Amino acid sequence: MGKGDLKIQNESLLCAAQEKAIRTNYIKYHIDKSSENSLCRMCGKRGETVHHIVSEYEKLAQKKYKTRHDNVARKVYWEFCKKNVLEHKERRYEHEPKGVRENENVKLLCYMTAECDSVIEARKPDIFLVDKIRKKLYDCRYCSAW
Repeated sequence: MGKGDLKIQNESLLCAAQEKAIRTNYIKYHIDKSSENSLCRMCGKRGETVHHIVSEYEKLAQKKYKTRHDNVARKVYWEFCKKNVLEHKERRYEHEPKGVRENENVKLLCYMTAECDSVIEARKPDIFLVDKIRKKLYDCRYCSAW
């Protein structure tokens, strides 16, 4: 592993982003009064805030945000497989989530569509956990068994 050192310029930019103190159009318009508008330079639809750039900007959402989300879900899935002695690769980055993995205690379901009584558009959670002993079903976002 490397030392993890950052150049001073990169470290200051990361710290500013964490503090939401990047000089965005929103800051320039509302605080400095030095800009003509506060809209995002890329989409022109919303105020250019740090939150908009990292969480809402639609062109990034289609690719970058999904990639980031899928990488986190993959890590959660791999950790759960390790913890519950389910089939998994030794290295997290080599492990591919599979539809169903199970043993005598648990069943792990990944990217499966949930059958619902009413119409719910977003009904495909990333990971479901079936606890065979307690006879319960958990959505990984709310699972106390993790």
